[in-house]
Amino acid sequence: MVQRIVIFALLGSLILTGCLTRKPETTRHYILEYPAGYETVPVSKIADRSCLIMPAEVYPAFATHQIALRESSNEIRYFALNVWAVRPEQSITNMVTEFLLKHNVFQSVYAPAIIRETDFSLKTTVYRLEVITENRDYFANLEVEFMLINNLDGQITDVHRASRKVELEDRDLNLYAAAISRMLIEELSVFTKSFTEILN
Repeated sequence: MVQRIVIFALLGSLILTGCLTRKPETTRHYILEYPAGYETVPVSKIADRSCLIMPAEVYPAFATHQIALRESSNEIRYFALNVWAVRPEQSITNMVTEFLLKHNVFQSVYAPAIIRETDFSLKTTVYRLEVITENRDYFANLEVEFMLINNLDGQITDVHRASRKVELEDRDLNLYAAAISRMLIEELSVFTKSFTEILN
């Protein structure tokens, strides 16, 4: 009897030790950033014009630190341990600003924090920013709209809206973040080419 109690006590101790020493699952953080080494289509420059980059607007379901996963038409859930390191609106605003500065599209580009009278304002709206799962495959899904507003009269100079869905090579959220970043810059390049042709 005493032997059984000792055996059960040892087994209980081993199980408890195993539970206590198990490492908690690590949260993985992902970033949206300007694609390194990515070459976009050359765009024309607009001389003597300035532009204010407005903070990107991301629809509420996709604006949190959590990465959205759509499994059916009207149902999304969020990854528990896979999150954005920086909220999407901040990352996207930074990418738009970096693109315009890299390509010297305007003579002056101002970040949202700087209150300044400018010739134009560039507005970015993200309607969808999600992982779509079909069968066992992952897709990066982005729906974005860019708008250039003439601050002199408040009229829209040009607008570009795109909906893109790209299959990922693997169920890897690092690939997802890279695909979203690339698609965003590709569509911004198309938009910039369009409005520079209008204004030149």
